[in-house]
Amino acid sequence: MSSQKKKAWAQDVFRQMKKAGVVRPGVQFVWLAGQNYKKNLGLLLSSFPQRDPMKGLRMGERLSWLSKRLSDV
Repeated sequence: MSSQKKKAWAQDVFRQMKKAGVVRPGVQFVWLAGQNYKKNLGLLLSSFPQRDPMKGLRMGERLSWLSKRLSDV
């Protein structure tokens, strides 16, 4: 996607999150998506605490990280 389309996507997701009541005081966001998804949406959510436990991991490493955590539950 072009950078403009990525921004529009983030704004659309943000609107949907607000409509669903997800964006509200006291909420913390945990990122499980990569940088392409996080960049613009993260800016729109900048007034909320955000964590990215897989920051810096590549796609295969992310899948491995998630598989390990799912096997622990």
